[in-house]
Amino acid sequence: MKIGKLLKFGKKGAKAASSQNKDKDSGGYEWPSGIRVGIVGHSNSGKTVYLSVLHDDCKTARDLQLSVSDSLTASSLLASHRKMWGLSPSAGEGTMVDVRQDPEFPELNRSDTVMKMVANLDRSHKVPIVTYDYPGDAVSIGAADETAEKVTDFMVGCDGLLFFFDPKTLGSPTQWQSHVAAFEGMIQRLGPLDERLSIPVGLVITKADVLPGFKGDQHVSLIHPSEEPVLGEDYDEFFEQILANPRIQSDPDWAASVRDVLTKLKGFLKTIVGRTLDFQVFFVSSVGSQPEKIGAELGRSIYKPPDPIRPIGVKRPFYWLLKSITRNRRLEGFRKAKRLVRNVVLAWVVVCSVVFMWHLWWQLGRATGLEQDILAKYDNDAAATTPNERKAISDAYRHYSGRWLVRKVFREFMPPARDLYVTYGNLQAESLTDKLARLHEQMVNVVGDDSQWPRKDPATGELSESDRYHRLRMELKSLTEDSSSAVFSTAARSYRAWEQFTECAGERSNSACWKKLDTIIAFNREVASGDLGQGEANLYAAISQVVSGAEVEENQVVQASDAAQELETLASKINGNPDPSYRLDGAVRELRAILRKLAGAKYTQERAAVERYLSAAERMNRRQRYELRIESIPDNGHLHLEVVRNQQEPEWPAGEMVITGDTKHVSWAPGDDIYIAFDEPHVDLNETWGKDPDDLYIARDKYCLYDLNDDITFPGKGTVVSITLVDNPAENLPILKLGGN
Repeated sequence: MKIGKLLKFGKKGAKAASSQNKDKDSGGYEWPSGIRVGIVGHSNSGKTVYLSVLHDDCKTARDLQLSVSDSLTASSLLASHRKMWGLSPSAGEGTMVDVRQDPEFPELNRSDTVMKMVANLDRSHKVPIVTYDYPGDAVSIGAADETAEKVTDFMVGCDGLLFFFDPKTLGSPTQWQSHVAAFEGMIQRLGPLDERLSIPVGLVITKADVLPGFKGDQHVSLIHPSEEPVLGEDYDEFFEQILANPRIQSDPDWAASVRDVLTKLKGFLKTIVGRTLDFQVFFVSSVGSQPEKIGAELGRSIYKPPDPIRPIGVKRPFYWLLKSITRNRRLEGFRKAKRLVRNVVLAWVVVCSVVFMWHLWWQLGRATGLEQDILAKYDNDAAATTPNERKAISDAYRHYSGRWLVRKVFREFMPPARDLYVTYGNLQAESLTDKLARLHEQMVNVVGDDSQWPRKDPATGELSESDRYHRLRMELKSLTEDSSSAVFSTAARSYRAWEQFTECAGERSNSACWKKLDTIIAFNREVASGDLGQGEANLYAAISQVVSGAEVEENQVVQASDAAQELETLASKINGNPDPSYRLDGAVRELRAILRKLAGAKYTQERAAVERYLSAAERMNRRQRYELRIESIPDNGHLHLEVVRNQQEPEWPAGEMVITGDTKHVSWAPGDDIYIAFDEPHVDLNETWGKDPDDLYIARDKYCLYDLNDDITFPGKGTVVSITLVDNPAENLPILKLGGN
């Protein structure tokens, strides 16, 4: 069963509750208001008898009661009732009396009747019902008269459909195939085959008393109510689920009847199953037993109703259909409420989004955009801007804070905007000391982010600087042009160090360049002595940290080169050693030590080779299942073999032993102990299953399993037993492959 369909149960058929008052449909026919229940059935399928018996059976029922609501319906049902129960009105002296006569089934319909009733569901919910009784030929293949069009129009607009099938036609392939084809055609008129049906649909097998194995009420509903929401998505799955049900399998005769019906109605069922969760198959009998055949006419046999009439399951399909329809209508109410809430929320979101976008993107965005464009030219340094630029920014924030939307809706934005236009209005040009301090701060940020460093073009060898980096260098250089200024000495020292840093940034692997930069920093610190300012000190500290990192990186390169050479030697050593304790343990430790040294993109292949080896070794060190084959045991003896974890004692399960030619599967991981008990044949047949063996071999080495692929000698009597490891793991030990090796 698919649990996904269970999750969709809340959505089942909610679209079925379309408008309750269908005054006129597309075909131009007028139908009474109310829940429209369609019964699709061919001639002699039992529609008229079913409606008559259903009305009588519901008179004393608790879950479903039906009462007629017009004289035409009452007349039609009364006429059928009198025929089936053998009653005929006769005038007596002063009154009318019913005279008993032979019961008969109603004649085949020659005209159609719209029936109007009121259904009382569970004595708590009354609903108006409209159904339609018509000549069965109107739904036959090829029927094209006015009645056929009227029947189709009624069915297409129904809130639920019941398809009536006469099982007596199963013996005539031509007849049941034409009926199934007509059912398929009706389903196709309800909607495209790739869409869900929005109404409940039931298949009613009438006259079920003729089917072998039918036992009455227990067989009325084919699908248990709890299984309806989780039916298969297609016919084949549905077919298998139904026939695999224990309720069906328990009775071979009934299982055969169900299989026959489902197989021959396959074409119809394939158009239904998976398209609606409101689907059920019913087996009913309007009279309860085989009627007596009293004659025949063209195209059909004539039967006499049994006495008494005991209907079986006639209420079940009608009750199920009405409950499904009313539930779907309630769900549709919830869906309408959900759609209303969703639309209101969506409208509110759209309105709020428009307001926020207008404020953030247009009104505030114009002011912030102007500020960002101007500051971008000065590395976000507001003090470096011109007086006209500062005035433009101040005016932009002043105009923004006076907008109606900002004053009425976004008041919290007003104080920051006012602070900004006041700040920009009062901002003065910075001093040379402040400018140098600002440049030192920006230089520290650049040193700490190598993505902002200059890059050397490998093709031309030219050094390229970003606009921001170039502007920073030029601003610093401008402070060295006036030797009489107060910041000249500091700016000159900083500029010399910065020029060397620029050269090193283009030659990142040149250790001599970095050493020269380190010398310049040391010299500047000595020259400045106690006159070293905080900004200059921070700059030198940041550069020194980068120089140290470059030295570390150079050492790592040398270390990685040595490790790569060591790896080539180690590969021969590893691959030539067949000892699993070395290949899976010692070699792993050595390779991990080398892997920590293999840094840099140059050794990507070497690292990948080591990681593949370590991964393979890790897999072989996990617990796995192995197969042992016992090649030979002397003296017609037998073995008991058990793998023990965590140095525990073996349990020696009773009944487990192996002899020559047997195979034994064990679950083993390195470190597990292996106990092998040897027993000779005993005359007294006193078998201890390994607990008191004639000899005992214990393997406790970490990789002791590999030692079993050979002759093993028991310590007590020197007994030699030969065991083979199938798919010997020693042949699959990991291999270290470097490069093309």
